[in-house]
Amino acid sequence: MAAADLARHGLTGPPTVLEGRFGFLQAFCGDRAHPDAVVRGPGTDWELPRVVFKSYPCNHFTHAIELGVAKPVLRTIAEPPEAKARPASGYHAAFSGPYTVGER
Repeated sequence: MAAADLARHGLTGPPTVLEGRFGFLQAFCGDRAHPDAVVRGPGTDWELPRVVFKSYPCNHFTHAIELGVAKPVLRTIAEPPEAKARPASGYHAAFSGPYTVGER
């Protein structure tokens, strides 16, 4: 509401707020930004059907029921084994393979 009121009274913003050097796309996408994609197919191409949500509130490596991961991931979800078997908090549990899949 405040932004709409300011605009109604003539306040403008930077012309390159999306694609500029300090714009939204650079801040969130860096060199992977594709400004042309923002204006491609307005009103016909919708991104919402392609949005996915995390299934569970835990680290993405631990979403599977049968846990199989690349060796470097073990450092994140399995080491040290004692701490991962009994996480100190909910936050720590989200990064525990054994805790997340219910192994004992």
